[in-house]
Amino acid sequence: MALLRGEIARSPYTAAAPGAGTAMPRLPLLLAACAAALPAYAMDARLREQIDRLPADIHSMQTCGTWRGGGESGVHRIVVADVDGGTGSELFVQWVRSPAPGRAADVVHSRPILEFDDDRARVSIQSVRCVTQGKGSSVEIRGLLEHDASPKVHEWLLTLLPGGGYELKETPR
Repeated sequence: MALLRGEIARSPYTAAAPGAGTAMPRLPLLLAACAAALPAYAMDARLREQIDRLPADIHSMQTCGTWRGGGESGVHRIVVADVDGGTGSELFVQWVRSPAPGRAADVVHSRPILEFDDDRARVSIQSVRCVTQGKGSSVEIRGLLEHDASPKVHEWLLTLLPGGGYELKETPR
């Protein structure tokens, strides 16, 4: 097929764009139209089943600093769970070991901070915030005490110590 100067080669897979003198590929347009007509389905998340099985009582989870010991390392994870229909909270610190070749990340230790679920002074935790300072990590905690005559926000500082210990202090507001 001989082309004259300014003429555009046409094939069954191209079409002239409306109002333009250039050819546009038809196949990509057809594929794009088909894709737009179908519902958008993304590949399902790899951890969806595990996430779906998390208890509904878990209020929040976040990482807070790193740990090392016994030739291993990982991150601290702070978990807040509601108890007794949300009238109180439990707070846990977990040591999550970093993944290695052939081994997924896993929780090697989980420690409840029992001061927050004491029958004499139950706390409803409202927020937690991680604060890292140099090599150490702390968690700022805000919550309400069940036995206060009127609602008053209390604040605590939970300092994570080497070897799995912690120090909890109420801080002035």
